[in-house]
Amino acid sequence: MKRIKSVLAIGLISAQVGAFMPHAWAEFESNVFYVSAQSGSDYFSGSREKPFRTISKAANVMKAGDKCYIAEGVYRETVNMNIYGTKENPVTFEAYNGGKVVISAADEISGWEKYNGNIYRAKMDWDYKSGNGNMLFSDGEQCFEARWPNTSDLLGYDSYAKAQSVNKTAVSITNSELPDIDYTGAVVWYNTEAGYWSKTSTVTGYNKSTKTISFKTSSDATTYVPQTGSIFYVTRALGLLDSPKEWFKDSKTGYIYFGTDGKTDPNNLCIEAKKRENAIVMDNSRYVNVKGITVRGGNIKTEENTKNCTWD
Repeated sequence: MKRIKSVLAIGLISAQVGAFMPHAWAEFESNVFYVSAQSGSDYFSGSREKPFRTISKAANVMKAGDKCYIAEGVYRETVNMNIYGTKENPVTFEAYNGGKVVISAADEISGWEKYNGNIYRAKMDWDYKSGNGNMLFSDGEQCFEARWPNTSDLLGYDSYAKAQSVNKTAVSITNSELPDIDYTGAVVWYNTEAGYWSKTSTVTGYNKSTKTISFKTSSDATTYVPQTGSIFYVTRALGLLDSPKEWFKDSKTGYIYFGTDGKTDPNNLCIEAKKRENAIVMDNSRYVNVKGITVRGGNIKTEENTKNCTWD
């Protein structure tokens, strides 16, 4: 009799403990999170009524099976989506109600003032990759760095200038249409004699009477210098800014200059400059699905460990 009571007691205790133990599938119970750049806060719970402010906050708390709905807006951040979903329980980031969601690697520039004619300027206290990686966007559209000749297509070689003559010893290019401007700090891009190799060099001088720019190369080999007929263009000089939506960044003064059509005030535009390398990092992600989200000015970083992720 005592033994029966003991067995019953043990069974009762086991049943009571079992009632408080989580089920094996509790790990995959999914949550739904919401993000809003306009009304959210990362101190909120991430519910529909109390959304997070950043996508990064949601990504930090998400696990297999979870979903994140993102309200329309621009999110200036690098989102680390290194989350392990599973085939049965993927992780999903989705634009809410089909809204326009942009993850931007650029920050907005404000405080534009009129500089000269149709050119405005504003303070920009950063240079991406020491200025060599600067990019500018106006209302989502990429703008061209001021250059000669002007172009609307970076890959359209037909719009490049051609060297009418060159000096391979002093390393210079002559073209009768070169504009008479201050070339201090300017950079020339040119196709080398090898044909398959292009280079950039800092302009060291300009001869107005002969329309010749001179520069130094990193090698004395003739294959690294231009030849007659080589295509080239010149950039990184304020004097080359002569068209709407062109820009020039003066790294010494910290000013960025922007060309307008004479009617548009850039303070009424969303002008942003690249500040971050990546918009999204997925270099250790599993079964992460991204739907209806646009990336601007940054990379979607993946590695060999990125597995079974989709971008729609």
